[in-house]
Amino acid sequence: MFNRRNFVLASLSACTFPELATAKARTPTLLAHGGGETPISLTKELRKLAKGRRLLIVPFAASNPATAAARTKGFFRQSGFGKIDVLELSSAAGAKAQIAQADAVWFTGGVQSRQVQALKSVPGVHDALLTAFRSGTVMSGGSAGAAVLSKLMISGGSGGSVFTRTGLGFWPEVVLDQHVRQRGREYRLKKVISANRNLIGFGLDEGTWVTFVNGRVRVRGSGSVHVVIWQGDQVVTTHLRKGQKFNLRGNT
Repeated sequence: MFNRRNFVLASLSACTFPELATAKARTPTLLAHGGGETPISLTKELRKLAKGRRLLIVPFAASNPATAAARTKGFFRQSGFGKIDVLELSSAAGAKAQIAQADAVWFTGGVQSRQVQALKSVPGVHDALLTAFRSGTVMSGGSAGAAVLSKLMISGGSGGSVFTRTGLGFWPEVVLDQHVRQRGREYRLKKVISANRNLIGFGLDEGTWVTFVNGRVRVRGSGSVHVVIWQGDQVVTTHLRKGQKFNLRGNT
């Protein structure tokens, strides 16, 4: 069981973060981006995290997956991936083979519930993704593609309401939200964490992303990460910016 006391916000002077390029091979690794324009620096970091040359794009959150896949291929070509594939769900065996060969998987933006439904509708595909993640394939995504990475997933909500459903479950201790400052979503994680006090909420502004390796998280990009926890008898929010990091212990 995740223990709230094991959550540590580490100061820059008290905590060291190893270079991502030297992290252990085959270590479960995540990258979540808050939406908006995807920076070239993010695509290059994903390439470094993956330690490989094969990227698999999963575009089913989009209303037009083919268009989303083509656009995503365009900006990832500059990152150094030698091979960029698009997941095909017409054959379960073929999809599982694509997943097994990938060094990194990128989930596109759109509607997160649509992405989850598409992947879970093909037998064995979700299990193949979980197996690949545990073996070291980097799971990553932006906007809705970040939301799907958690187990409890924010699926929508506005005007004070928030809705959740089950995501893909790579990061079960965390709930992710995106476009937070730009779309006035600060309240959403507060409501979710109030109802799920054992979890940690990460709210990502546009242009901002986090990497998660070996229990340690680092913030990159131009905006803030809103870290929301239940502490004592209330919700507490901390804002972190580029270069800051924190430890998430007891999560495996």
